Amino acid sequence: MIIPAGIPEPNLLRVLFLGLSTLASFSLAQPELHVPAGLNKLEAVEGEEVVLPVWYTMTPEQSSSHPWEEPLLFWYLEQEGKELNQVLSYFNGAVSNKPRVSLVHSITTRNVSLRLEALQEEDSGTYRCSINVQDGGSTAMGHSSKSIELKVLVPPAPPSCSFQGAPYVGTNVTLNCKSPRSKPTAQYQWEKLAPSAQVFFGPTLDAVRGSLKLTNISTSMSGVYVCKAQNRVGFSKCNVTLEVMTGSKAAVVVGAVVGTLVGLVLLAGLVLLYQRRTKTLEELANDIKEDAIAPRTLPWTKGSDTISKNGTLSSVSSARALRPPKTAAPPRPGTFTPTPSISSQALSSPRLPRTDGPPPQAHKALPLGFPILFRPPTNRRQDQETVVTMAWALVGAFLCGSLLGFVCLSGPGLAVEVTVPTEPLSMPKGKTAELSCRYSTSVGDNFALEWSFVQPGKPISASLPILYFTNDHLYPTGSKADRASLLHNPPTGGVATLKLTDLRPSDTGTYLCNVNNPPDFYTNGLGLINLTVLVAPSEPECSHSGQTLVGGSVALKCSSSEGAPKPVYNWVRLGSFPTPPPGSMVQDEVSGKLILTNLSLTSSGTYRCVASNQRGSASCELDLSVTDSSEGRVAGTLIGVLLGVLLLSVAAFCLIRFQKERKKEPKETYRGSDLREDATAPGISEQASRRADFSKGLLEKSPSASMVTTKSKLSMVV
Repeated sequence: MIIPAGIPEPNLLRVLFLGLSTLASFSLAQPELHVPAGLNKLEAVEGEEVVLPVWYTMTPEQSSSHPWEEPLLFWYLEQEGKELNQVLSYFNGAVSNKPRVSLVHSITTRNVSLRLEALQEEDSGTYRCSINVQDGGSTAMGHSSKSIELKVLVPPAPPSCSFQGAPYVGTNVTLNCKSPRSKPTAQYQWEKLAPSAQVFFGPTLDAVRGSLKLTNISTSMSGVYVCKAQNRVGFSKCNVTLEVMTGSKAAVVVGAVVGTLVGLVLLAGLVLLYQRRTKTLEELANDIKEDAIAPRTLPWTKGSDTISKNGTLSSVSSARALRPPKTAAPPRPGTFTPTPSISSQALSSPRLPRTDGPPPQAHKALPLGFPILFRPPTNRRQDQETVVTMAWALVGAFLCGSLLGFVCLSGPGLAVEVTVPTEPLSMPKGKTAELSCRYSTSVGDNFALEWSFVQPGKPISASLPILYFTNDHLYPTGSKADRASLLHNPPTGGVATLKLTDLRPSDTGTYLCNVNNPPDFYTNGLGLINLTVLVAPSEPECSHSGQTLVGGSVALKCSSSEGAPKPVYNWVRLGSFPTPPPGSMVQDEVSGKLILTNLSLTSSGTYRCVASNQRGSASCELDLSVTDSSEGRVAGTLIGVLLGVLLLSVAAFCLIRFQKERKKEPKETYRGSDLREDATAPGISEQASRRADFSKGLLEKSPSASMVTTKSKLSMVV
């Protein structure tokens, strides 16, 4: 090995310095924020409080803080369509925060979790935590940020209840329920209170819109109906009272209207007849018969009265009182002057009673010759009798119309009345269910019965047929044909009960009993029965997700594949353990999730999940072991230091050995005046040198001669 002169030799100290500086570059501490696994998205209820769990570490140092650390912390709220909003900051030992916002722990613990109190819906959004750490010399050591999405849930506000339709027997009525505020959207449930309590399901119930459709209603459906608006975080209720009116009441109302109209017509006819009769009497009173015999002696003096030659009274004027009296003139010669008879002298003139009313209108001559004054009846008694007569005529017309409407509307052969149980039916899996359905009608040749099935959550239009009965024959159909039959076959005696054997979970739903008997179309002849097949919960599966480290968070999950109604989950911890801090354990009975936050070594243990419903319960267990992450970091640091020292020792050993081997090797140096045997003389070309080497190989030389080295200070010329 030949090393050119003038190149310095490697220095061992310099190599060691470079190695230590390389390792030291990896030991520079950097801040890093951490969020528990599965808690990047949180949900909380309005009015309560929530903790956004975040902490930071200095990588790769230990978890405990140092006095030279100066953290700079900021919490921001990001909302769509709004500007970035700072809710909390920590700088130079001072905390600046908005109302209802605070830190959970002291910042010296490196736990920068944020607490939000009295939550409101507008607090929803993405919360970003940003931290910068400086050393004692105000030198930035790094930056880190994490985000947590928060969704504030709102329980349903009190809903409003109402109904549409006329609540008469055989008609349809729709009950409506709506909550003005809910997050997430509320689901609605209708139920009828005692004495005939009932819970309604689809398809009569629209759980999204909050409407309940009652078809072919009867008087037994009268009562108080309660609507419950609920979501995952709460519920509220309202109620409405439904009073179903019978057909007879409706007939009475219709008959009363008809009777009233008839009574008014009759009353108008009576008034017209009365007025006509009065007018006729007045006309008769004003008329004087031409063949009436005049009295021989006038009871009063009348200057203008004349008598015809045939001795009859042709005209009588009653206007004498309006003219001034005239002196009677002496009779003319040849004129006839009547002489009063004895009978006329014996009888005095009748005197009429004086009244304040109008003067007499006419005179009527009687056979005896006395003129009688005629006036229409105007006394009070006659008026009362007229009013009573009119009232009785009106009442009679009303009663007749009511009776007529009742007979017309309640006559036979107009309606098909179907009766089904008002309460939902629940039966265990594998048993036999009898769905009762009764009807009232006169069965004819066109009688038909249909049973159909609607799956939960689907409308009536999506019903699937089970069996038909028509033309005296039964036709089973569909997937339930081998398990469905009629309790009475043929169902012509008023009983159409369905019998369903070997119940399965898929049999849960609404069953429709539809009776058709043309021409009876007054009602729809439809009855609905809700059936629930009860199934015990299957053995649940327990699992967990998250970091089981001190200060971390973990979610325990529990779920059963079967169970009707849907099981309720409950987590319990086995054995004795200290009381956990408030808010560190959050359980959801519906989803079967248990969230443990701010874990400690005491959180380790066995947890049991119990799934239960009306038919039974099942459980599973889970062992949780919480470890201290700081111990692992200390061990990792020690191992890293030992490995670094070992690498440095190996490098130093190799360098030292290399130096020793170099010292043992001989060194050959040549001066400028020395000539080497294989050196080419100056002036000889490369081609000539090759020829010389070739000729040299052909000649055999003695070993001694070949080892002789010629040294000369003179240059050789060939």
